[in-house]
Amino acid sequence: MGWFGIGALTGAVASMLGVGLPGQVLSSVVVSVALVLSTRRFAAKWTGKDDQVRTAVDALVGKTAVVTKEIQGNERGLVKVGGEEWSAKSEDGRTIPQGVQVEILRVDGVHLVVKAPE
Repeated sequence: MGWFGIGALTGAVASMLGVGLPGQVLSSVVVSVALVLSTRRFAAKWTGKDDQVRTAVDALVGKTAVVTKEIQGNERGLVKVGGEEWSAKSEDGRTIPQGVQVEILRVDGVHLVVKAPE
């Protein structure tokens, strides 16, 4: 909000200098937008938030799941993560038996791609 205040002050200064209304508005908008864009990266680092927030299925990547139906070779099985069952396939085509904990590597459509521990 502060950047828009500085932009408004810029417009006020332009008014005092005799600039017409379109020039006042333009100077206010240009300064406000420039300040917001120039400090966006700093604000993201300062607040600890990056540009992309992982939500929904993207938040599953990196989590651990338990195989509830054996994943056989390139066939799909089932895994349970966060109280939900998902269709899953093995990253390298290996068979992963029921009960094994796996790491979720990525989401491929509506299926999870998982990796068994070495």
